[in-house]
Amino acid sequence: MTTYGLVTCRERFSVFARAGESISTDAEVMHGYVPLEDDVDAMEFDIFATNDADPRYVTDPGCDLIGTVRVDLASVMRFPRRERAVRVFMKFGETEIKVRAELVHGGQSVATEVRFHSNY
Repeated sequence: MTTYGLVTCRERFSVFARAGESISTDAEVMHGYVPLEDDVDAMEFDIFATNDADPRYVTDPGCDLIGTVRVDLASVMRFPRRERAVRVFMKFGETEIKVRAELVHGGQSVATEVRFHSNY
C-alpha cells in the first residue's frame, strides 16, 4: 500500500502485445503510469514473455523475465507526482523491442533505458 492509500500489485501483467498478435512494424503500443510516491525519481518495469493468451500474473508458470525498462524522472522532479505520469511506448516490428517514454503532462521525452537479459 502506498502513502496515498493505493493498493498495488507488482505481479500483474500490463500487456503490450499478446502471443500470436500481429502488430504493424511502424506501430507503437502505449500504456500510462504514475509514480506511486512523491520521492520516486525513476520507474522500473520488468518485461516478461509468455505464450499464455490471457496472462494475469508474472509469477504464473511459463512467464519468462526477458528485460527491464527504466524511466528516469530525475529531470522532472520539480513537478508534482501526478504531473510526472509517463506514457511508455513499445515498438515490436524490428529486430529488437524499442522503448521510449514521455511525460503525459506536456509530452516531454524522458530518458529511458532498456536492458535485455542474456537469455533473450
